[in-house]
Amino acid sequence: MATFENESARSIDKFNGENFGLWKFRMEMVLASMDLWEIVEETEEPPSKDGDAKEIKEYNRRAKKALSIISLSLVNSQLAHIKHCKGPAEAWKALCNVHETKSLSNILFVRRKFFTIKMQEGDDLMDHINHVKELADQLTSFEVPVREEDIVMTLLESLPSSFDNLIIALETVRLKDLTMEFVTARMMHEVTKRKEKGSHGDDAALVSKQHKGGSSSSRGETRLCYNCGKPGHLARNCSKPKKSERDNANQAKDKENANHAKEDEDYAFATQGGPHSKSTCKWIMDSGAMKPMTPHRVAFHTYEVISPRNVHLGDDSIVDAIGIGSIVVEVLV
Repeated sequence: MATFENESARSIDKFNGENFGLWKFRMEMVLASMDLWEIVEETEEPPSKDGDAKEIKEYNRRAKKALSIISLSLVNSQLAHIKHCKGPAEAWKALCNVHETKSLSNILFVRRKFFTIKMQEGDDLMDHINHVKELADQLTSFEVPVREEDIVMTLLESLPSSFDNLIIALETVRLKDLTMEFVTARMMHEVTKRKEKGSHGDDAALVSKQHKGGSSSSRGETRLCYNCGKPGHLARNCSKPKKSERDNANQAKDKENANHAKEDEDYAFATQGGPHSKSTCKWIMDSGAMKPMTPHRVAFHTYEVISPRNVHLGDDSIVDAIGIGSIVVEVLV
């Protein structure tokens, strides 16, 4: 029994000036469990001075025990209020007078806190509900009437915007059915559903993250690589040769293909007019050029359009070869 009493006393946080109503309730429960509360609230009459000495001694022992439990449940700054009290009842009244003074300023202060309290996103819902109840209890201790529907309305009004859908649903409930027990149960159920959805959402986010860099990503499919033109990645992540390098390689390949045309076939290139183009259509044979060129389309016997190819001339100027084909040459000896 003694062990249980000691554990009960130690389980109460020391009162530091905040939440007096909650601390007061806990202290009442602890003192009642030790059969000491009647002495504190003075409902147990002390034995007369002429009474049995043993009864007087036992009563005084219990009174000192009650005072010690109250004292050890206070922080140093609160001990100053009961330091000179002679008994537990006097100490209890002193604390109530300090923290439950029924002055107009105290009542207005608590009322303002009660009606303006707000819960922030991410705050613990149960802690917020308890805080609202504590403020209501403080008003009650000031003998200010607080109806249950007032507590319910204050609680719903204090919720953040994420609870708007729940509040709209509760508006359809009859006012007499909106008890604190009912509203608290609905709110806790809402929080439980959010936690369950949140766990599923984390799984979905993990899957999305795993596929983010792959070609299966829906976001990647809407983007085309500027370098290779394929979907699923960006140019900076492309494994293909860079566009500029690929263009240079294609040009070199085109030149190589042109230079390695089959020896049994003679080709001529059609070019766009450059600085050396003239209106005459004369040919100089055996000029040293591997493939002759002309700006005159009419000179070709067969003709095929090709992708433009840069042709560097001897004076460092450039013309574009735009076609390839064969010509018929009449040789004058």
